[in-house]
Amino acid sequence: MADHANKALVRRLYNELWNRWDFGDVADILAADVAYHGALEAGGTAGHDGFRAYAGQVRAAFADFSCTVEELIAENDRVAAMLTWRGTHRGPVLGVEPTGRRADYAGVAVCLIRGGLISHVWELADRLALKAQMEWS
Repeated sequence: MADHANKALVRRLYNELWNRWDFGDVADILAADVAYHGALEAGGTAGHDGFRAYAGQVRAAFADFSCTVEELIAENDRVAAMLTWRGTHRGPVLGVEPTGRRADYAGVAVCLIRGGLISHVWELADRLALKAQMEWS
């Protein structure tokens, strides 16, 4: 049963926080001291404010950013997600100035659940494919 609840929590992360940009329930999804290693950043962020700042950077780069959860795999306190991210390049990202081009790129995330909240997120994306779409499309 925990695997099902953990998958539902990760689905909420992407549907509510990333697709709807609704941070009203952030404390019901992410631990207060969440360590978030986003796919488009170097390093990572800490806490709700760090997550919000990172999400703001992503939204500045892709105002219509969205994420499709392709598959979730859960075991004990970990959930792996296969993801597809999409957006129109409207702000600088990865050293590329805005192009107005649509891009979609694949990635994965591994989330660690503690006390019914996501405490760590490690996202990896095909940044080369994303950068190629922005620079050469």
